[in-house]
Amino acid sequence: MEKNFFPVNQRRLRADRHIRELSAGVKLSHRSFIQPLFVDEAIQSPREVNGLNGVKVETIETVLHSIEYSLKNGIHKFLLFPVPAKQADTQFDFSYAVSVVKAIKSNFGEDVWVASDLCLCSYTTHGHCGILNEDHSRLENSKTVEKLRNEEFDLELDTDKPYRNFQDRINEHKQELSGLLKALKREGKSIHVYGANIGAVRRHVFDPATGAARDFVSGYHNPSTPNLWDRAADARH
Repeated sequence: MEKNFFPVNQRRLRADRHIRELSAGVKLSHRSFIQPLFVDEAIQSPREVNGLNGVKVETIETVLHSIEYSLKNGIHKFLLFPVPAKQADTQFDFSYAVSVVKAIKSNFGEDVWVASDLCLCSYTTHGHCGILNEDHSRLENSKTVEKLRNEEFDLELDTDKPYRNFQDRINEHKQELSGLLKALKREGKSIHVYGANIGAVRRHVFDPATGAARDFVSGYHNPSTPNLWDRAADARH
């Protein structure tokens, strides 16, 4: 006897295309999607992206044609991925990204909604998503956030300002958490930490001159919080 994995009423709602369309809980629409735009300052003509059929890295001139084509097909929202011609370690030049956004806004005005990838990986010489310390062993979060804030303000995007007063919000949450933990301690309650200081897990970067691997610690690592995995390893010896 065939085992009935689905109730009869669910099978009925899947009987044909018309019923499925009427009863679908989720409906996909091009109005709910954002078109990515890859723009590279260093190229003179568009190039194909390997592995992504039909996707191209554009120039500032050709991306305007792509947007015009998308608008004719009902696409009005775009996510920009700008790549500057020159990379640096700390002094990043966001002028190219700014010029692309201004060109889009100048040509299409309120007909488009534009967001932009703010990650610094395309701006850095080492490819990591932020500013590293002097020996390239740690990501400097505070310096990175400051650069991201400057980039975002310069771009004048349609999105909210996620990095505005970023450090103030972090401090507020830290104070609230600290107060909660101190109150629990005064009440004699025990505090159990779940997980580990995952940011302390070591990865590697490679010296561009010698190719040698060097330890790299994520910027999310808090030196004052011990890595529980490391402590567990020490206890076994």
